[in-house]
Amino acid sequence: MKIARVLWLLAPASAWAAAADIPPAIAPPPVPPMVDPRALVLDKAGNIYIADMTNVLIYKMSPQGRLEVLAGKYQVSGAGDGPGKDALFRYPLGVALDKDGNVFVADAGNGLVRKISPAGTVTTFGPAMGIFSRVAGVDFPTGIAMDAVGNIFVADAENEAVRKITPDGVVTTVGGTTAK
Repeated sequence: MKIARVLWLLAPASAWAAAADIPPAIAPPPVPPMVDPRALVLDKAGNIYIADMTNVLIYKMSPQGRLEVLAGKYQVSGAGDGPGKDALFRYPLGVALDKDGNVFVADAGNGLVRKISPAGTVTTFGPAMGIFSRVAGVDFPTGIAMDAVGNIFVADAENEAVRKITPDGVVTTVGGTTAK
């Protein structure tokens, strides 16, 4: 991607409208520029999903470089499920994709694994794992990966462990320690 294209994509709506010769009244709203991208994953179509810790947003970037907010509220932290633009995250640090196109997020500040459906709905995945209920013992998940059968592997930073979460929500420790 050329630098000029990136700058053009991150320009305010009025500049975008002028460059595209579109009246400002119908120009798309500006997309907040990434500030602190921490993780990304690429899908089969070439889209890139990006976790931005500071903006507490999950972005989707098309192969043509078009950036959009997939989920989260710009610089508003919290733990809320629902439609993508209404969902809240706290320190999203990792992203992964499953074979069905769901995006999984390591929501570190909430101690949660979150799932964003292809339709854009955010839900908390698996058993209650948040800071208010450590049923599964996951604390500050920083990285996330998927295997071919749908198991999720989570880097559990505070417990110095790697956790495996099955599609049924069963959590086991597969590496490291849980001494903390």
